[in-house]
Amino acid sequence: MKSENASYILRLVVGGYLGYLAYQLITGYLKGESSGILFMAAGILFALVGIGCLFSSIRHFITLGSDKESKVEKEFDQETDQEK
Repeated sequence: MKSENASYILRLVVGGYLGYLAYQLITGYLKGESSGILFMAAGILFALVGIGCLFSSIRHFITLGSDKESKVEKEFDQETDQEK
């Protein structure tokens, strides 16, 4: 489980970095600092992949947290049932 979490943490970092690169490429193209539509296309591609990595990781951590909460609730319910 730890290596899986490390993988998702790495995806968060990669997604953030791709977002940063996308921002730099797109603003550079819009300001006229770089010529060619390929820079804009690369920026859009980086943005889409970065957003995908970020949302995938965030969704994983949200479901991981809710799974832990439901596990704790089940254990509590089992304990209270045993006491009755």
